[in-house]
Amino acid sequence: MPNDHVKQVVKWHFDNVQAQLEERAEADTEFMHESVQALKEEWGGEYKQNINMVKGLLSSAPEGFADRLMGARLGDDKPLGSDPEALKWLAGLARQVNPVATVVPGAGGDQVGAIEDEISKIEKFMRTNRHEYFNDPKMQDRYRDLLSAKERLK
Repeated sequence: MPNDHVKQVVKWHFDNVQAQLEERAEADTEFMHESVQALKEEWGGEYKQNINMVKGLLSSAPEGFADRLMGARLGDDKPLGSDPEALKWLAGLARQVNPVATVVPGAGGDQVGAIEDEISKIEKFMRTNRHEYFNDPKMQDRYRDLLSAKERLK
């Protein structure tokens, strides 16, 4: 084959590979935006906390593993790191590994103390404002979460 033809074939090949890479990057970005939107709708105000828990969990992995895991491709060629099901599973795993981080974020080393302090505050509120407590489902949920986390720490 003449050199000119070889050069044309090689150029065509590399142009084609570049176009495929650009299409894949665009599809990855679109998938990531769709996933973020879906997770924000499902998780609501807990979206950032859940993502931070996933990041915290992955930060405990051996060096380089988190990047390889999150950069992996699924069977449909979509990135695992943007897959809502994978992120939900990782968030659940993070809750199992460190249940207190989800209940008392930023508690540092005294997680039990932070939980007990908040339980005490809610119990005091329950004694002094019983009617308001029973009309506040969020506070009731919080109280149950704190008791559950305290139990898991034992």
